[in-house]
Amino acid sequence: MAVSAGIGGNRRRADIRWHDCRPFVSSAPVSVTFLTLAAGSIIYVVIQLVGVALKSSRRDLLAWGLITGLLAGFATDFVVTAAGV
Repeated sequence: MAVSAGIGGNRRRADIRWHDCRPFVSSAPVSVTFLTLAAGSIIYVVIQLVGVALKSSRRDLLAWGLITGLLAGFATDFVVTAAGV
């Protein structure tokens, strides 16, 4: 077996499992924090794009972009749900 010397010390690679890292990954407050940050970023970008579209008087392009984004979101949700994730 290969030996890896890292933060955890000398351990065989077969001994390193996903559950060793799980307490750091599945923290509910950290997940909520990052999801909130992502949602805020998306809202900020959408508001900026709406402002640019309204200044350039391309409301038709704005409408098509919003519809396309909404349909892409639904399609992504459908694929993820169908995959059972």
